[in-house]
Amino acid sequence: MRGLSTLPIFARVGILGGLIAFTLISLAATLWYSDTATRRALADQTAKATLEIADQIDAIQKSGDHAIAAIGSMASSIDRVSASTTAIASAIEQQDAAAREIAGSVSQAAAGTSQVTESITALSVNVRDTDAGAGEMLSAAQGVSGDAERLKDALASFLQQIRAA
Repeated sequence: MRGLSTLPIFARVGILGGLIAFTLISLAATLWYSDTATRRALADQTAKATLEIADQIDAIQKSGDHAIAAIGSMASSIDRVSASTTAIASAIEQQDAAAREIAGSVSQAAAGTSQVTESITALSVNVRDTDAGAGEMLSAAQGVSGDAERLKDALASFLQQIRAA
């Protein structure tokens, strides 16, 4: 009967019920027989059946204890998985916030770069305009310098004429 511990608990309970019924029948039969040897044999069978029933009850209790321990272990595992899931969710939220912050910084940097590009373009236009203006001014200064040189020559010639006269 020791092999019954491998059976599911419901099967063992059914077998126990049968053993209990056998024990009760054995007890009742013992009362009907007057023969001492028969009573003694039935009493021995009843004692063996009672021990088997006690063993089976012990096995059922141990199975119940094992089931309770297994359920406790599963509950612990579920708690650890839940804690890990919560930590992962928190890390994902932090990474999302960091990604949004980085995206905002990149957007601001792009806007700043665009403004710098516009400023450099405007400065380039101003440098070209200044260069053209400087070229025109140089040309005008050269023209004035040439006119001044001619005027100086004309004045020197005029003064020479007045001195000679």
